[in-house]
Amino acid sequence: MKKLFLLFFLLHFISYGQKAVGLEICFEYQKSLKGFSAEKDADDALNDILAVIGAAKNFYLIPCDEINNALALTYKGERYIMYDKDFIYKINKATNDWSGKFILAHEVGHHINGHTRDFLIASMLDDQTKEKQREEELEADVFAGFIVAKLGASYNQIKELMETITSEKDDKYSTHPNRTKRLEAIKRGFDNAQVNLNIDLQSEGNTSARLLTANSVILAHIKAIGGIEAINSVNSVMSSANVTIDGMSLKPTAVLKMMSPNMSSMEMSIEGMGTVMKQKYNGSEGYAEQQGNKIPMSETELAEKAKEKGLFPETYLDVNKIKLVGLTDIDGIEVYKVKVNDYSFRYYNATTGLLVRTEKIEEENGQKVTSVQDLSDYRKVNGVLFPYAQKVTNGTYVIHMNFTDVVVNSGVSNWDFK
Repeated sequence: MKKLFLLFFLLHFISYGQKAVGLEICFEYQKSLKGFSAEKDADDALNDILAVIGAAKNFYLIPCDEINNALALTYKGERYIMYDKDFIYKINKATNDWSGKFILAHEVGHHINGHTRDFLIASMLDDQTKEKQREEELEADVFAGFIVAKLGASYNQIKELMETITSEKDDKYSTHPNRTKRLEAIKRGFDNAQVNLNIDLQSEGNTSARLLTANSVILAHIKAIGGIEAINSVNSVMSSANVTIDGMSLKPTAVLKMMSPNMSSMEMSIEGMGTVMKQKYNGSEGYAEQQGNKIPMSETELAEKAKEKGLFPETYLDVNKIKLVGLTDIDGIEVYKVKVNDYSFRYYNATTGLLVRTEKIEEENGQKVTSVQDLSDYRKVNGVLFPYAQKVTNGTYVIHMNFTDVVVNSGVSNWDFK
């Protein structure tokens, strides 16, 4: 991580007794210039920020050198955001291009939340407690997090900024909260925007970001596993796996087969015992068989299977019905939670776009049971990534499947689903 020396950051007023004169000179000098204005990049950034909330541009954005800062204040009845061009440039260079926009959004947040006081009065009256100042900083951070999330920034990009310019020191005697508190506030802003992190999509070696919706998360996953063209070329999949069941000494093996559009077969065997369990679905009918006892699929099970329209669910999910719930984490990894319906959820790694978990609420013996499937160890087969490790948790049962082989478009026929 690139680091700058600790910078005094985002003060909406700064040690007025010491810098009041210098800033007033900066004001008067800038105002004396005919047609003074901010740099185009800064002005465009401010317009983007205001567009998110539909606010009018009723304050001035003024570059002011050698303040090593950015700040929001009022002066003789007018509202201003002052910023040091070199300061913004150094911050962006040390972190990423979203840092400057977050800084401006933070200062806008001070104005929007009514935090600013007249500069000349504040320079004489230092009557605001540090606790109150820290509270206002967090409110501005929440606002800024919301804005940049809407504009397409990732939480990790803003976290990089915070890691560069803040510390975890005791903030009791500081005007600004420590890093953890600020990151929590920024996270609330992202959550309020209901977009949170962005997926960084790799395209020809370059990173691009898009504003998140449930649909964009799905599209990112499709891209991550190989793209729609490669996926559509898959007509059948045959997988072999070693199976372990927590609490049991038996070590079954399983063969899973799928054929487009939605036929499926699973056979589990144990050495010395042969096939001990089967489950088949031929597109219209299905059954489960164990120890010679064959049980047809129920109407509810058949209805659920009929909803499957392809080998890869992301290719047929109804984008008008799915919803991006927000950001959560699984084992410390940030993931997007997508709601398919009231009883089905899918989780996608926020960095890679890969599906890492499915969650389904099912009814068994009159009780609701949550079935969780964790997926990992993705490997490429015929241009498409498949998860070679799966863990299924259903009530008290935990089943691990470690795949040894995945074959695409070979070894599967209609006969396998009878």
